[in-house]
Amino acid sequence: MSTSLAETILLVVLAVLGILGLILIIWTFVDEKPDDVDEKPDAVDKKVDAVKTQIALLGRFLGGAILLVALSLWLSQCELRPTVAPADQIGYVGQPLPDPVAVQVQTNSGSVEGTTVVFAPTSGDGTATPDAVVTDSAGRAQTIWTLGSQSGQQTLVARVLGGGSISITATAQPAPTENTPDSADVTR
Repeated sequence: MSTSLAETILLVVLAVLGILGLILIIWTFVDEKPDDVDEKPDAVDKKVDAVKTQIALLGRFLGGAILLVALSLWLSQCELRPTVAPADQIGYVGQPLPDPVAVQVQTNSGSVEGTTVVFAPTSGDGTATPDAVVTDSAGRAQTIWTLGSQSGQQTLVARVLGGGSISITATAQPAPTENTPDSADVTR
């Protein structure tokens, strides 16, 4: 996947913001040591120390805020895409779907490895196992979706923490009973 000039500039800005945030946080911890340990502090020294403490707290806050903004901007670039036929599968109530549900996390610059995707049924009382998956080197995360106990259309949402989401649907059919032949077993 090719990267445009605007995407490259965005990635560089995010990297610079992240580095700036880390530098601010580290600097405030390093510069916190008192200058004159041997002398008895007077009122001016106490005020200077109070100002230094406030500057250090402000620096930590700004550094953390810059890191959060950079991370949020990066995560907002993440997009979920369905893969391996997750949409519109048909299965039996209370049973896992025949194929795993898989999504791929991507940005404009390619697949994203190491991002957590959370899977959660939003209609039906089904389950996703596992319900939180870290993406592999291809940006892919998959889960086994066990449909709920009611027949009809059910929905599973896959969500990147701090980023986008995608809805995946499946149809739950009543489970065949021993007295009801499966449609594949019917002969004419």
